[in-house]
Amino acid sequence: METVKAISGMVMVLFLSACVSVQATKTDPGAEKQAAQTLATMLKVADWQLANPSKHHPLDWTHGALYPGYMALDGIQANPKYRDAIMKIGAENGWKNWTRTYHADDYAVSQVYSELYQLTRDPMMIRPSIEQFDDMLANPATCEVGEIVHGKRSSKDTANNKMRWWWCDALFMAPAAWTKIYDLTDDAKYLDFMIKEWKATSEFLYDKEEHLFFRDKSYFPDKKKEKNGKKVFWGRGNGWVLGGLVRVLQVLPDNHPDRPFFVTQFQEICNKMIAIQPADGVWRASLLDPDNYPIQETSSTSFISFALAWGVNQGLLPREKAEPALRKALGVLTTFITPEGKLTHVQPIGADPQHFDTDGTEVYGVGAFLLASSELYRMDVLKAKEHATITVKNDSKVFCPERTVSIAWTDVLKKLPIATPENIAVMEGLSSRWVVSQVVSEKGQPAALLFQTDLHAQQTKSFVLVAGVDRSAVPKSVRSTFARFVPERKDDFAWENDRTAYRAYGPALWDGGNGKKATVGSGIDAFGKNDRLPVINRIFKEKNYHSPTLGYAIDAYKVGTGPGCGGAAIVKDGTYDQAITFEKWTLLENGPIRTVFALMYATAQVRYFTIDLGSDFYEVITVFPSAVTPAAGVTYRPVDEKAFSSGEGFMAGWEAGQDKTPVNMGVALVVPEGGKPVIKDQAAWIHAPKGTQFTAYAGSCWNKGKDYPTAEAWFKAVDLFRLRLNAKVIVE
Repeated sequence: METVKAISGMVMVLFLSACVSVQATKTDPGAEKQAAQTLATMLKVADWQLANPSKHHPLDWTHGALYPGYMALDGIQANPKYRDAIMKIGAENGWKNWTRTYHADDYAVSQVYSELYQLTRDPMMIRPSIEQFDDMLANPATCEVGEIVHGKRSSKDTANNKMRWWWCDALFMAPAAWTKIYDLTDDAKYLDFMIKEWKATSEFLYDKEEHLFFRDKSYFPDKKKEKNGKKVFWGRGNGWVLGGLVRVLQVLPDNHPDRPFFVTQFQEICNKMIAIQPADGVWRASLLDPDNYPIQETSSTSFISFALAWGVNQGLLPREKAEPALRKALGVLTTFITPEGKLTHVQPIGADPQHFDTDGTEVYGVGAFLLASSELYRMDVLKAKEHATITVKNDSKVFCPERTVSIAWTDVLKKLPIATPENIAVMEGLSSRWVVSQVVSEKGQPAALLFQTDLHAQQTKSFVLVAGVDRSAVPKSVRSTFARFVPERKDDFAWENDRTAYRAYGPALWDGGNGKKATVGSGIDAFGKNDRLPVINRIFKEKNYHSPTLGYAIDAYKVGTGPGCGGAAIVKDGTYDQAITFEKWTLLENGPIRTVFALMYATAQVRYFTIDLGSDFYEVITVFPSAVTPAAGVTYRPVDEKAFSSGEGFMAGWEAGQDKTPVNMGVALVVPEGGKPVIKDQAAWIHAPKGTQFTAYAGSCWNKGKDYPTAEAWFKAVDLFRLRLNAKVIVE
């Protein structure tokens, strides 16, 4: 088995050649206790809110502020119940936003649909928002940005219902929704719209002298002033803006030309907030006339503290001024929490500074408090734990979603000597969320740290490696790769990720009994998947997994005696000599990000398989005992002449389901060093250069799955895979 493990080490660094240059920091022992207390307070407040749900509609803007707080809490601890609560609401409402298409309040929840999509990669979670935003782009509002339009919930989206972001609260509700859709699709039209509309609203409502936002034009100084003669600037209104700025800057790429605009506005408003912070630390409903509104106000203070904490964590604000301000503010807010967990002192729904009952609460106040506390938690965790910051850059011109980043374990230990596979964790650079990670081994020793991220062309992201973490206390992966030996099904060996599933046939199938041999060999079978969760353990319990009525998966692909989806052969005099079923197997890694295993054949051929989360393809390195001319292949049964695409080193097909099953399966093969496909009988083969090993990538899809309903969509995905395969990603 030593040979198997040694070669599997080659697979681990497949997607990334990394040069790590990081700097570890000193620790503050007292900060760990503070982080634990902050988390305990967040759990207490969130649990009270779950047990005492709001009477507002679950898609209302008030929840558009609560849900991001739940997601922030979900990102720093292991209990999924806060995320699950939003998942339930999204599913019950078909992942749609509320009724008024153009009203920012009614699609604020889209932000968390996108966040849930990043965890599940289920396209139905963002499809309605994409369709809505596309409709808005195709039929834009033509009114002036300051024109106050509320829209009627019961009416259709006529011209009278079209509006722009005329009130400052909208800068929390809408921009992050558009920015996140851009981040997931890589379609700049969504980001361009957000930037254009933000700048228009800013130009209209932002006071460049005071560095604060008017709520809307009805609060301009020629219309209203405070009793002390100063301009009317609403505390929560400017809190909305700061919260929106943070959530945009958490996504807006580092290399975007408009990022400095948002950073500057963020810094201006934050510095203003520090300058006008009341002596007790809590901002009031009126920012410039706090004496007339003496009640301490939670929602504005929470949003402002969220921005200050994030700004300190990102190095955008002076720590010596901003950190004391936010700690003082949040320290007071914790005294507003009842023993049961109710967060009080929240100004009710309104549009301006108001007097109110201090016992009142609202879900948007809870959401803001959780957001602020999550950044305080990050601040203290990084003070308490040894950590090192790294950057990951996509040095290519192609969008790379779910890119696997691999850092050599020796590089981890250089900066974090106390790191172990049991105590290492990865945190996002721009938020407090712990990223799912995995340590893979070689020869029984840690070899590399893996995690995944989405990277736009030329984008650089930062991450923090943290040692001394209890990995059981951080979020678990919603999805996972998986593989196992399946003795109950004639010794199959099956593997999967969240998008595809496969199996290789074992010796029990070849030995059919009574001296009879099976008609299958080393070809690879492909299952269709319509579920991001693992299906292997479920499907082998089914009486009939060939039926399309099963829904979550299907075996509709016919392997026969050919290569199936990625089988290998030795080319001899124009024939393709395939091994029979595998004889032995070994499982080297088993998720959540990467699964690695080896299958050994009687011919002394060994095949090393790697499947990563989020990929339509698996990688296979085939090793031979001596130099041969190798080939990899897929079945060739296109439904028509347009259902096969090929070129130098690749091919993709679209075929009917076996035994007249009314579905289609897509298959594809990429051999980086291979030539043009050779079609023979019902198989298409790509030859690789003569040698003792070669690498291939095989993939598949089901037209009833979540991703590729047509041959055109599948062929486009194959082309993107080939581009991304060559994308250079740099860690430093």
